[in-house]
Formats: sequence, C-alpha cells, structure tokens
Amino acid sequence: ALAAARGRREALEHGLRVGAIAALLGHALGASPAWCDELFDAARVHDIGQLAVPESILAKPGRLDPQEWAAIRRHPIDGARMLGAASDALHTLAAEVALNHHEKWDGSGYPAGREGSNIPLCGRIVAVADFVDALGTRASYRTALDEAAIFTLLDLAAGMQFDPAVVSAMHQVRPRLPRVHELAARHAAQATTGTPAPLWWRELASAA
Repeated sequence: ALAAARGRREALEHGLRVGAIAALLGHALGASPAWCDELFDAARVHDIGQLAVPESILAKPGRLDPQEWAAIRRHPIDGARMLGAASDALHTLAAEVALNHHEKWDGSGYPAGREGSNIPLCGRIVAVADFVDALGTRASYRTALDEAAIFTLLDLAAGMQFDPAVVSAMHQVRPRLPRVHELAARHAAQATTGTPAPLWWRELASAA
C-alpha cells in the first residue's frame, strides 16, 4: 500500500478509504465478515498497477493522448501481474480487484470488457468505492465534487457503469463517510511505520 501510494499521504489515505468503503459495501450486501476483512486490505492496492505508469502521465492536467491513455488502460493488468505473483488468498483477491475495478456493468470498461455478473463482485464493489472517494478529492485534472453531486452521478451511472445493487448499498454506507475520512487520516499516519492497519472498518459496520 505504501508503494502504491508513491509516498503521497493523500494517495495513502485514498487507499485506506476505498478499502473501508469496499468492506462496508460487502457487509451491506451480505458478504461474510472474513471476506470483508480481506477486501478491506485488498482494495487498498487497487491501483498498484499505476506504478508502471510514468508520473508525468498520472499528473497531466490536460487530456491524455492515445499513447498515454493506452498506458493508463494497462494498469489493471500490470497490477494483477504484480499481486498475482503470490498464491495466498489475500493476494489472489487483491489481484482480482486490481484487474476488474475498471470493468463496467454494461461491458464498456477495461481491460477485458466484462459485463454484469461476469465481473467479480470484488471488482464491482471497488469500482463504486473508488468512484465515490475519488470524485470527492481534488486531482490535477478536476476539482472535488460535493457529496450530493457525487451521489447524483452515481445514481445516473447505475445499470450502466455500476452494478445497481452495489449503488443501492452505497446509499446505506453514505452516512459513515465522514467517519471513514476521519479514521483513514488517523491510520495513514501510522502506516508509515510499517504496522499493519487494524480492521477499523468493523467499528463503522457495528455502528449501523
């Protein structure tokens, strides 16, 4: 997770927030606590394949040219390759997340153009978690949106970009987002010591 963040505090916090939101979504959808625990960790490195993308492309403020866009579209495959080198269950799930989090419900995503339930649940969940968190954060190519605007866009994309069931679950998780931000900031400060993050998403789930 530290490597995936390239030493940037905001990127590290983004990974932690996506992990917590993904675990809460899994919980809302009825997944087992043990699977949600693994998703909490696996989702934190969903964009680790971006380590293979030049920083100049990731930070570019304007429109990407076709070659740059091709480099971006390769990062799910690169991430799955990096994480798939280990054969334990957690790395297998993390590789599956990395590979599938840019697939879309209607089949228009990448890298494989999977659609509907052919996209693994972990990928469908992290796609929504990443969307909600990323749009609330300022980037080189966009300003941050407020929560109401984000959820309006999320609802518009249900059934096209996102699994409608996961979008519905995101509305259940929405009240916990301020606490997700607070705890992610706290645990990001501890992450640089190399200490594994506790399963703090459970605190939020138990507050339901």
